[in-house]
Amino acid sequence: MFRRTLPCLALLLLACAAWAADPPAGDPRAIEGETFRMALPKGWQVQNWGPPAEVHGVQGEVMLVSAVVPDREHGAGDDPSQSKAYRKFWRERITHALKGISAEPGMQPSQPLTETQLQGQPFFASAAHDPTRHTFVQAYGLIGRAGTVFLVTLEGPIAADAGARKAVRSMFEGIHWKRGAAVSAPAAPGRQATPTVGPH
Repeated sequence: MFRRTLPCLALLLLACAAWAADPPAGDPRAIEGETFRMALPKGWQVQNWGPPAEVHGVQGEVMLVSAVVPDREHGAGDDPSQSKAYRKFWRERITHALKGISAEPGMQPSQPLTETQLQGQPFFASAAHDPTRHTFVQAYGLIGRAGTVFLVTLEGPIAADAGARKAVRSMFEGIHWKRGAAVSAPAAPGRQATPTVGPH
């Protein structure tokens, strides 16, 4: 079992509380929170609801999925993900975590840290590989709607690298934002996120 990504994931989770995901009724191949529903790639299965949720792929990949949402104590307001302060706060933490992927011993960068737009939201990606173990590590971050922030790390055999990139990209592109996710209460950047769902 791969475990290189856990230290990097912990860097982000130290700043916030992660939700413990539950499988949505009728479809255990998805991760769902208060503001979103994320369908997993075909054939991928959740092995541990976490947090973070641990998902196993069809070629031995291991994916860790964590998401946080701002708390709603401050009343109605605009989407916090549109706030410059909110984006700056999470951009710094996501880039710090993703840069740590290539810093792991034995890892060689295969994709430098990039920031692009995914459906108008900041999307981050980075990747590295271990030529000795013949494995890859990919890491992704998304500052999504309603202030929902995702961090996904993925490890697996090098032969599965290209297919895993496409699968994870499609997973992000297919996120279903629930009604009201475009408007949410603003959150103070330093506050811990409130868990959206928990295990039964």
